[in-house]
Amino acid sequence: TVTMTAGWQKVFSADPRLGFLAHAASLAGSPNPDTGRLIFNDRLNTFVALLFMVVVTVLIGTSLREWWLVLSGRKRAETHEAPYVETAYAAGD
Repeated sequence: TVTMTAGWQKVFSADPRLGFLAHAASLAGSPNPDTGRLIFNDRLNTFVALLFMVVVTVLIGTSLREWWLVLSGRKRAETHEAPYVETAYAAGD
């Protein structure tokens, strides 16, 4: 929850020192020649942060759904294990 809160603040904070979008908006109209690159980077950072937050949310949601199905008896818990394969590395070189 701390990481999701921090991600939300990095994206949507109105403080330009904290939020990506606020920082990009504060740079608009700046005479600095690097302004375009900085605005692009802030928008890219926004996209990546939101993407990671969505991935984490979907992962947690699907995990909770699976646990609910298993614990309620609607789905059988299955585990799979690969068969043992002896390695040749331990044998004499």
